[in-house]
Amino acid sequence: MTTNIGRVWTQSFQSEILSYIAEMLAEGFSLLETLAFIKLVYPQQRAVFSAMEEDLANGQFFYTTLSLMKISPDVAFQIEIAEKHGDFANNLLKIAQYIGEKDRQRRQLIGILLYPFVLFFLLISLVFGIRLFLLPQLESLQGNLETGSAALVINFLRHFPQIVLLTLITGLLVFLGYSLWKRQANPLVKSRFYTRLPIVGKLFRLYYTYYFANEFSQLLQIGYSLQLITVTFRDQNRVAFLSALGHYLDQKMQTGEGFADSIDQLGLFNREFAAIIRQGELLDLLAIKTRLYSQKALASFYREISQLGKVLQNVLFVWVALTVVMVYLILMLPMLTMMGGL
Repeated sequence: MTTNIGRVWTQSFQSEILSYIAEMLAEGFSLLETLAFIKLVYPQQRAVFSAMEEDLANGQFFYTTLSLMKISPDVAFQIEIAEKHGDFANNLLKIAQYIGEKDRQRRQLIGILLYPFVLFFLLISLVFGIRLFLLPQLESLQGNLETGSAALVINFLRHFPQIVLLTLITGLLVFLGYSLWKRQANPLVKSRFYTRLPIVGKLFRLYYTYYFANEFSQLLQIGYSLQLITVTFRDQNRVAFLSALGHYLDQKMQTGEGFADSIDQLGLFNREFAAIIRQGELLDLLAIKTRLYSQKALASFYREISQLGKVLQNVLFVWVALTVVMVYLILMLPMLTMMGGL
């Protein structure tokens, strides 16, 4: 059903709506009563909530209507588990808080990375400005600057547009090749590739550790066995990564491999995660341990990104400083050339 809404379904707005629904469910309202009331509170989204209300009245689960709210598949999977098992209102509130925290961290990450990108484009613009205004003067002195760093600078400025164009074409070809590979490769193959990348591989490893530990702990918390968790991941079709991981774990367990050993052999998560699973005696205690560890992995993920952003900022600062020095040297070249001719 196509809807025309007056507000974009941002993660913060999704968190707000789901929190509202969870609080009303906790007060004893049904889902139909909740949606009927929320239509009055958020009139711009009336069409969306009416469509969700209609689907619920026709016997559908709440999680099947979440595409109308633009909820991501991984979050919809969490809500599906919460709706079918356990305390739905309480778990839905936790999921809403998770979405809100994820959005807050995402905004913080954008703030960290935005400044280096601004510096990078400033640097490119500065070089183009130097080429536009100073290159003609330098070319008039080229006869006196046939060798040395000055000649190298002139040649660099002269061919800078070609260098940028070649870089863009190369980047486009790499992106197209990556897109083709991404569509065809198994999700676990892609994930292992990401975790082996230089510099950023650690970030991917931390994120995958957090994501799986978080999903794993939620299923443990509602009483799922390791075998049932494996089957649940394998049979769901919302998150390709979890489905591929479920198939992998199922194959390993059928050959007699332990759950923790299979996780360790995959080489995708932090080694401590497999050790935590191996240590867990009771599933309820293991649920708490893995949930706490997932939070630790998420905190480490954002801390590593912050540190990487600072390093990138420092590198770009050095580039800008070197470019400014190059500008001063270029401005002094005519004077130095005249002094050399005396």
